[in-house]
Order: sequence, then C-alpha cells, then structure tokens
Amino acid sequence: MLNALRLQVSSPGLTTCNSEGNAAAVVSSRRRLSLRLPDRRRFASFTVQSIESAASEPSVSSQLTSTVRSSALHPSHWILTQRHVHFLSFVACAAAISAAWLFCSAIPTLLAFKRAAESLEKLMDVTREELPDTMAAVRLSGMEISDLTMELSDLGQEITQGVRSSTRAVRLAEERLRRLTNMTPIG
Repeated sequence: MLNALRLQVSSPGLTTCNSEGNAAAVVSSRRRLSLRLPDRRRFASFTVQSIESAASEPSVSSQLTSTVRSSALHPSHWILTQRHVHFLSFVACAAAISAAWLFCSAIPTLLAFKRAAESLEKLMDVTREELPDTMAAVRLSGMEISDLTMELSDLGQEITQGVRSSTRAVRLAEERLRRLTNMTPIG
C-alpha cells in the first residue's frame, strides 16, 4: 500500500520542501516536510490531501482544508480590563487559600511521622543496649544445652552398660541355679 501526502499552499509565504530542499507538490512518507513561515505572520490556508492506493482496492482520497493564524501575541498588545484584574486576583487568592489549606491539613500527618520516628529511635536505642546481652545469654544457653546433651548421652551409655552387666549377672545366676538343681544328691 502506497501512502502519499499532497499539500497545496495558498499563501506565498508557506512552502513545502523535501529533504533535498526542492519545492514539492507530493511528499512521500519517507521524506521530511518543512513548513516555513514568513516573518510577518498572517492568515494562511493550506489543503492536505491523503492518497492511498492498493493493488486490490480502488483509489481512495480524502481532503481537508484548514486555516491557520499565528498566535504570537506580545504582552505589549494585551489589554487588561478591571474584570481581568479581578479574575486574576480571584485565581491568585484561591491558589493561596488552597495551598494554605493543604499545608494546614498536612500538619497532623507530619506530627504523626515525627512521633513514629521518635518511637523508632527509642526502639533502636533499646535494641542497641539489650541485644548484646541477649545474644550472650542465648550463646550461653546454647552451650549449656550442648553440655546437657553430652551428659545425657554419657548417662545413657552408662545406663546401657549397667543394663548389660545386670543382664549378664542375671544369666550367670540363672545358669548356676540350673547347675545346682541338676546336680544329683550324694548320699
């Protein structure tokens, strides 16, 4: 699909140039378009015509005409009436009142932030003071638990040895008792 843009300028001060700087009637979508205005800005009208063509579609064109006026107004040309001054005063007062209201409504929030920061600071101070002692106590408790575990392990081994020796003593006593009962009386 080929797209093209055709500009027709009715004011001699407006020109269309392609990227080589030559005046052009049809500007392709690949070229740059520059509109140069003369130093004296007046009304100018130009027509924009868009042409689209495709192999399977019939040629479709649309046309738009627009009038453009320069909006360069210098402050020296402005005429401020009393009505304008009153309106500007009203806008300035409304802006000042809105800003004051915003600042006044922000005061409780800022005070709450201040209290939260002070509370956080106190918490950090307490943490800084108490954390080393707490960590030392946790380390000591860990070592004590480790010692207790080793003692319980040793005690368990001693109990196991005691049970084994008791079992041996019971077996030995049982065996001797059987021998005594199996002996024939002399007599």
